Amino acid sequence: MGLDALMDGVRLISQSAQLARWRAARRGGGSTAVTGIRATTVSVLAAVSLSACLHTEMPALDTPAPAQWRQAHTASATQPSAAQQAWWLAFKDPLLNQLIQTALKQNLTLQQASERISYARSLQAHELATEKPQLSLYAGPNSLSRMLAASNSSSSQSHHAASGAFLAGFDLIWELPIFGQGSGQRQMTLADLRIAEADVSSKQISLTAELVRVYAELEAAIQREKQLALTEAGYANLQVLARKGVSGGFTSPEIADAFMEEMQGAQRMRRQNRLNQEMALQKLAVLCGQAEPTDLWLTELQARPADQVSPAMQSVSLPLTLPADIIRQRPDIKIAEAQVLKATGALGIAKADLYPKLSIEGALMVAGRVSGERLSHTGSLTYIAPSINIPLLDWGLRREVVNQRESQLREALLAYKEAVLLAIEETENALLNFNESRAQLVADEQALSRWRTQSAKLQRAVDAGYLSKMDVFKQAMKNQQILVQYIDAKQAWMTGYAYANKALSGAVNTDPDQQATDNTQ
Repeated sequence: MGLDALMDGVRLISQSAQLARWRAARRGGGSTAVTGIRATTVSVLAAVSLSACLHTEMPALDTPAPAQWRQAHTASATQPSAAQQAWWLAFKDPLLNQLIQTALKQNLTLQQASERISYARSLQAHELATEKPQLSLYAGPNSLSRMLAASNSSSSQSHHAASGAFLAGFDLIWELPIFGQGSGQRQMTLADLRIAEADVSSKQISLTAELVRVYAELEAAIQREKQLALTEAGYANLQVLARKGVSGGFTSPEIADAFMEEMQGAQRMRRQNRLNQEMALQKLAVLCGQAEPTDLWLTELQARPADQVSPAMQSVSLPLTLPADIIRQRPDIKIAEAQVLKATGALGIAKADLYPKLSIEGALMVAGRVSGERLSHTGSLTYIAPSINIPLLDWGLRREVVNQRESQLREALLAYKEAVLLAIEETENALLNFNESRAQLVADEQALSRWRTQSAKLQRAVDAGYLSKMDVFKQAMKNQQILVQYIDAKQAWMTGYAYANKALSGAVNTDPDQQATDNTQ
């Protein structure tokens, strides 16, 4: 602000105060703000009426969901309960339950997403506050002594400039959110909040599924390590027997070399398996928000027998409901829906910018000049009145913004429809993978049962002297392969179950009391 403009502002306040007192005296003490209040009341009523007429509604959403799931023939058609939202309890694995609870509390990615909810709520509260009248207080000198003294030549003017301008009072400003401006802002902040909340749900669901996958990989690697060690030792024994046969002339060298290759292959598989085990351990630590894994994890998993069949594997079910119901509760669909709402709000704001801006302004101020400790030439100003800003000529700028927002809304609608189709694809594939992994697990469990029966017969044949040591070792190697296949099938089934629940779930039950109750049942 220039020097002349600032001086004019100070004089204007003083002159306006004197004029207000003169008018009040002529009217017999009447308030100078009555006319402004009347005009303000009319403006507010008109603004409310116009705001209600120009609200932009969110368009209807097209959800092209099928009537039934194509891959639902082995999944249970049940309503998702609180226990099924904590679907990992079906494994009846206390260590897994503990890891998931730790991850839900300490995972850093999840904590960051939770902070975004706080930010979105604060942004929403801020937007609601901006729609209300804003009142401020100012009191203090506006000293222009030296600048005014330098700009005036006469002694009287210099004496006038040696004093400062003292201002004190209240300022009122209320920009009325009319023509859809306020509703558009509220739609956008509400959409941001819904996106943040759905993002937390999405990360919770992804976290639990990923943790179960890594846990299954770690458990399988530990159990596989035991069997690969036995396989390596078995092929080493077969090689020793084959070398003795080569020395005796009743076994070909190729057989001994083949056993050597098998032993080396088992060694390579063990090295790769140990690498997978260490990587899974470190991944679990990161998911749980820790720098290093806990020794208890390895200790407990190593104590479990590899051929143990969990009774819960055949009794688990999926929270399968109608596709349309599942689609609507998925976090990614909620995010896509919120994006449509946000685009609708942006369009409402752009349309509101085509219309005039109406605000209510007011002030209650005292102004005067200060010389030393004496306050002289004071004046006051009280007013409240509407103000309007009408866009006249912008060469189509605001209209083009509306066109842009309309295109973005159509894009958001198409993105929502695409999100629905991708969700259907993900769910169908997850169900298919779960069904296939479940069938493979059943087949491998049957093979494991046959192996146990054959092992008992094999031991009786060995005791009776019907089989040689080489035959015993060969049969043992075959049995080890069956057990490793079962371990792989169990890992695939756990992973398939986790990602099927990820595709079907809309939320994760994070209530530890509820989970503890379910664990005891």
